[in-house]
Amino acid sequence: MSGKHQEMTWQAVANIDPYLAGAIAAREWQWWDEMTAEQEAANAGLTGDRRADFLRGWHDEIAKQEQDRNEHADEERNDMLEDAAGKGDPAAR
Repeated sequence: MSGKHQEMTWQAVANIDPYLAGAIAAREWQWWDEMTAEQEAANAGLTGDRRADFLRGWHDEIAKQEQDRNEHADEERNDMLEDAAGKGDPAAR
C-alpha cells in the first residue's frame, strides 16, 4: 500500500452495492441540480436490477431527508410555542 487515501465515490460503490450508491448520491444532490436520479444511473451504466436498486436507494434517502426536515421544523415550532406560552398574554399586562 502506498499510504495514499483514495476517496470512494458513489460511482465506485455502485459496482459493489447499487442501493448504497443511490443513497450516497442522493445525499450530495440538491433540488437545483440538473441531473436526476435516472440520469445519474444511466451515466454510471446501471441497468436492470442494479439500476432499480440505485433508484430505490436514491428515493429512500430523499424521503429520509424530507422526514428529517419535517421533524426538525416540528421541533422548532414546538419550541417557539413553548416560549410564547411561557410569556403569557401581553394584553393582560
